[in-house]
Amino acid sequence: MTQTLFLDAAWYQIEFWGIGKTLITSFIAAYVAFRFAMWQKSKENTLQVDKDKNALVLKSLQECWRLLQYMSPQENEKSVMTFEREKGTKNDTYFFHTTNAQAFIKALNDYFYGSGLGLFLPKEIKPFLFKYRSDIFGLLLKERNNSNDKIKIENDGLYKACLKTYENINEALRKATDMQNPNLPD
Repeated sequence: MTQTLFLDAAWYQIEFWGIGKTLITSFIAAYVAFRFAMWQKSKENTLQVDKDKNALVLKSLQECWRLLQYMSPQENEKSVMTFEREKGTKNDTYFFHTTNAQAFIKALNDYFYGSGLGLFLPKEIKPFLFKYRSDIFGLLLKERNNSNDKIKIENDGLYKACLKTYENINEALRKATDMQNPNLPD
């Protein structure tokens, strides 16, 4: 009888150990599957955040490109500065349009602060935009008592500095639109 109890106990131990191994193996498999699923979800979230950020950077660059119409040396209905050349000479006369300058400053403020896209603009472009803005604002302050919309610019160097700023922004935007550019904001 003692031997029968011993065999019965051994059989229960073997059966329990087999069930225990199955439970432990199942638990480990479930834990590994859970951790893998969480890793995949984290990876998907990171990819989605990067995708959304890149879309905002691209939208920011597009809106900044839209601001170039105010700075363009080619005369259009939104040009802040224009020039006229006397026939038969190379002498240029530069002009400043106050309503377009005010519209540019408002558009720049809306771009940076209203829409928040200024957060996603590459840091190489921001100083150029604000330099142009400060030059334009200086002209507006200087000519605040003048009621004309088209005002002759006496300082040719200021026009050329603004033109250089326009060219720098244009070049920086073209470089920034290269999606493999490491200089996009983090």
